[in-house]
Amino acid sequence: MSNRISIFALIAVILGMIGCESIGEQLQARFTPEPPRVKVFASDYEQVFEATKLVLSEMGYRSIRGRASSRRLSGVSRVNGNDALSGASQISLKVEFIETMPGETEMQVWMTEVVEDQYTQSGGYATQMPIRSDLLYNMLFRGVELLLKED
Repeated sequence: MSNRISIFALIAVILGMIGCESIGEQLQARFTPEPPRVKVFASDYEQVFEATKLVLSEMGYRSIRGRASSRRLSGVSRVNGNDALSGASQISLKVEFIETMPGETEMQVWMTEVVEDQYTQSGGYATQMPIRSDLLYNMLFRGVELLLKED
């Protein structure tokens, strides 16, 4: 009987340790900042900045703030309500421009989805999650690239 209890205790400890590891990874992923998506353009930062502003506007972003001198942009997409009109989502973004050498600019982009699921239960409290899909990032990078080629 005591061997059975020992075996069950050992299995419980092993399962507990496996569960702790996966929970630890989930917590670490949640609190570790998402690295930016990066693209280097063969243009000076003012041109890349202005092209980025235009592309973001065409992509539907509003409240685009920033100046070329600060080398930063931020903006938000329109608010998208769910079908039941009990929640909404929006994408916020931050862009930084780094002149790596004369005539070359590195663009760093962070996008975050802000979701409020139910207004009635927790009004004013939203969940923010980094966007990991490449689709929006690639749309932005490709749009900037096309505008810079036109110049």
